[in-house]
Amino acid sequence: MEEPLQLDPSSQPPERTPEQMRPSPDREEQLKVAAIYESHVAPSGFSGPTSVLLITARSDSGPAPRAVNELIRILKAEGIRVFVASPIHPPYGYEFKKAGDKFIPIPHRDFSFNALWRMYKSVKKHGVTIVHSHGRTAGMYSRLLGIIAKVPVVHSYHGVSGEKGIRGAFKLQIDRFLARFQFIPLFASESEEQRALQKGVVRDDRERHVIAGAVDLTRYPRRKSATVALGKIEREKPETFNDIRIGAFLRSESTQGHQQFLKLATTAASQGKFTCAGLSKQQLERFGTIPSNLEIVGPLADPTTWLSSLDVFVSTSTSDGQFMNSLEAMAAGAVCLLSNVPAHEKFEQQHAAILFNPNSTDDFSRALNSVKTDKSLRDMVVGNSRYMIERFHSIDTFKTKLFDLYKS
Repeated sequence: MEEPLQLDPSSQPPERTPEQMRPSPDREEQLKVAAIYESHVAPSGFSGPTSVLLITARSDSGPAPRAVNELIRILKAEGIRVFVASPIHPPYGYEFKKAGDKFIPIPHRDFSFNALWRMYKSVKKHGVTIVHSHGRTAGMYSRLLGIIAKVPVVHSYHGVSGEKGIRGAFKLQIDRFLARFQFIPLFASESEEQRALQKGVVRDDRERHVIAGAVDLTRYPRRKSATVALGKIEREKPETFNDIRIGAFLRSESTQGHQQFLKLATTAASQGKFTCAGLSKQQLERFGTIPSNLEIVGPLADPTTWLSSLDVFVSTSTSDGQFMNSLEAMAAGAVCLLSNVPAHEKFEQQHAAILFNPNSTDDFSRALNSVKTDKSLRDMVVGNSRYMIERFHSIDTFKTKLFDLYKS
């Protein structure tokens, strides 16, 4: 019988202790993330399970928190896990905390390294696959996360600041510095994209996308003309001309045009019932004297009902315009009288709005009177605005473009 093969003990690898058999910290973290990733189902059309961290440094009234609020609903309906980093201020703070799969509280419009660290730990622990930020401060967080957590970053611009003075110049330099980081800029309109390029806050040689804002028309059923004051105007009854409701949504993150609106509400007080939302009375008082006839609704998490009560929606914005607010007002059936800034020119080209000079009360009065006296004009504007939303700004179109971007 052959002798069993004898191995030289010196050639044997040393026996490993239980401690040595444990994965390295980095490998252990990778295994945890892989386990989390595999435990979730991939949304339709995605290559694998997808988690998105949405960041906004505002939870009060404004386009950034409203966009995040809509995105949570859209993403979760597709099976995408949603984490939210935002302040806890009303009206959106509680909504974010309730709707997100995880909520990370951060300071209001203030950068914090502690908040950045909490986001970083969540990204690594839960295997977040995409970071999507909204607004300037949120963009600082996301682009730093892109470097330290090695995660793809999408940043949505909600207006490009035109703030003057030392403070404005400092903010512009920060934006230009952040433009060096690897991220995908996302704009709501071509005019916003061009403004960003002119300011140097995005690089011309980088990939960027324009995905126009969208409105869910199921929340805004068509209104019959008889249900609004404009539809009840009779030439033979002058008293019916001034029963219309004229409203403006004053954004808290922008101070451009608020003074002009207060001036219009004062000088044109006899031409309608003026109302505004977005700012509290205390915030609005910083921009001038508040006329006694002005109804101040304040911040709104969901302006659907308020917008649906308007006959005329007004924007006096003198810089970035009000793209999304105007779209929602159109969906609600209001006639839009908008400031003649580049962001609103597309609406005029589609004959879906009437533009005026926000610094001229006479120009506003002429535009308002033309709507009051010309039924065919206002019917055309309302009809065209609805058609424009159905064709170019539907939720389905928005989702298709956004998900294509996420998948890439």
